[in-house]
Amino acid sequence: MTALRATFYFDVGELLADPVLLGTSHDLQRDNRRYVVTFPSEDEKPDAAPKAMPEELALRFPGRDEFPDIDGFAGGTTAVISGTSPGVAMVKTVCVDAYFDGSVSVTDFAANPQVPKASAAFDPTLTMLRELAAHGLDVVEEVLAWCRADGRQSWLGIGGQQITGVGSAVLVDLDAGRRLPVRCGLEADLVVTNISKRQVLSQEQLERYVTSVTVGDNPALGDVLRMDANYFLDGTGPPSVVRGLVPHDPRRAVLMAAIACEVQAKSVLEVHASGKPVAALIAAILGPGPPNVRAKNLFAEPMEAVAGISLETDDKVLFDRVGQLFTSRNKLAHRGHTPSGQEATDACTTARDAFVWLETKPGLTPRI
Repeated sequence: MTALRATFYFDVGELLADPVLLGTSHDLQRDNRRYVVTFPSEDEKPDAAPKAMPEELALRFPGRDEFPDIDGFAGGTTAVISGTSPGVAMVKTVCVDAYFDGSVSVTDFAANPQVPKASAAFDPTLTMLRELAAHGLDVVEEVLAWCRADGRQSWLGIGGQQITGVGSAVLVDLDAGRRLPVRCGLEADLVVTNISKRQVLSQEQLERYVTSVTVGDNPALGDVLRMDANYFLDGTGPPSVVRGLVPHDPRRAVLMAAIACEVQAKSVLEVHASGKPVAALIAAILGPGPPNVRAKNLFAEPMEAVAGISLETDDKVLFDRVGQLFTSRNKLAHRGHTPSGQEATDACTTARDAFVWLETKPGLTPRI
C-alpha cells in the first residue's frame, strides 16, 4: 500500500473568524482516513475571486514542502488581504487534506508519464479522487453547519446548501514525494453592522465543531431553521458587505422563523419532560396526529409543567409576539398572504427572542 494525500480547496463564502485561527490546521478522523482542515494564513478580501490554480491556492496557506509532478509529466491545470474590523478575519477559502493508504503509486504512471491516461490506473484513480473530494466537501459542510447554527453566521447560506470547490484536486504519493498526474476539477438590505463575539468563529468553537463532526453530531434543527430564516431576510450579510441578499424572500423568512420556534419549543419540552411524571402527557401533546395544543401555547402550560415557567406569565409581550408569528405563518400557509418586509423582520426578531427565552429561562446555557 502507498501513503497518499489528496488536497482540495473549497470556497466557504464569508466565514468570520478570530484572527488567531489564520494558518491553523485541525485534524479529524472519518471513514478510516485522516482529514486536516486548514485555514488560510491571511485575512481574505471579501471581494476577491477565489478561482485559482492549486499552486496559487497553496500560497494562501501555511508553508509546507510541496511535491513536484512525476518526472516527464508536463500537463496540469490553477482570500486574501484586508480586514473586516479589528479582531475579526474573513475566511473565504479552506484547504482540506485527506491522508490515507491506497494501491496507486507513481510506478503506475512511470511507463508513459507524458500521457497519464494511457495508464490502466488513471480512470480508477480519477474516480477515487472524485469520491474523496465529495467526502472532503462533506467534512467542510458539516463544520460550516455548526458555524451557521451555533455560531449564528446565517449569511453562510441555508442549511444543506452545497459549498463550492475551487481549482482542482491534487493527489500526492507521499512515499515517492511526487504528485500523481491525475486531477479533477472542483468547480459550484439589512446590513449587519454589529457582530457579536458569538458570531466570530473562535478557536474554542472550532474545536467543538470539529469534535461534533468527528462523532457525527449535527446542530439542533431549530438553530438551523432559524438561521435559514435570517438568510431569507432582506439584506442579511456579514458586516463587511453592503449588498442585498439573493434570494430575498420574506415568505420563507416567516415560514422558517415559525417552524424554528415550534421545533425548538418541542425540543425543549421533550428534554425537560424526560424522566418526569409529565413525560407521557408531553409525548401525547407532541405525538403524531392532529395537534392538541396551538403552537404558541407550547410556550405556556406545557412549558410550565416541565420547566416550572410559562412564557405567557413570564413575558406576556413576547408571548403575544410569538402568537403573532404563528398567525403570520398561518395567513401565509392557508390564505396565501404575502408578508411585508417588516413582517419578515418582526418574525425573525421574535424567533430570536423566543430562542433566548427558551435557552435561559428553562435553565439551558445561554447561547446568544
